[in-house]
Amino acid sequence: MSQSELKSRYEGKTNVELLLIATNYDGGYTNDAVEIATTELLSRYKHGLSLRQVWDEEMKRLSERAEKCSLCQNPEVVYAKEFFVCSTPTPDVARSGVWAVIGSFSGWSWLWEKQKCFQLQFRLCPECLAQHTHGRKVRISLQDYHMHPLLEFFRSLGYIYIHT
Repeated sequence: MSQSELKSRYEGKTNVELLLIATNYDGGYTNDAVEIATTELLSRYKHGLSLRQVWDEEMKRLSERAEKCSLCQNPEVVYAKEFFVCSTPTPDVARSGVWAVIGSFSGWSWLWEKQKCFQLQFRLCPECLAQHTHGRKVRISLQDYHMHPLLEFFRSLGYIYIHT
């Protein structure tokens, strides 16, 4: 991919996505990609910041947003519910061995799955809580969970599953 194609592609990426490319977090990016991501990212911040300082600024911004209502960003939070954001599952061969073989003979398979998960809190202000309360039960939809401010960061790292 040419440098101009990379530049136009990276202009639409979030700061978190650019940070992950600029730091080459998984070692999968070319030098050109890292350089273009770094240039694009630093152009969005005050002149003279290092990547480490940009990383700190972005994490501070996300943390501040996560402390507020997950839906409307109201700082007055009256309800919090824990949930997990998890990575793509991978088969746990050691624990599934015999069951997977037995399952293949009988037409079904069953594997334990390993996932890396992080615990987050979904927070609601009084107004959003009232909108999500039905009778005595608070109902938060999967779509609501996807609005959590830290999901941008975790999605960029490959954490896509939400468990409540």
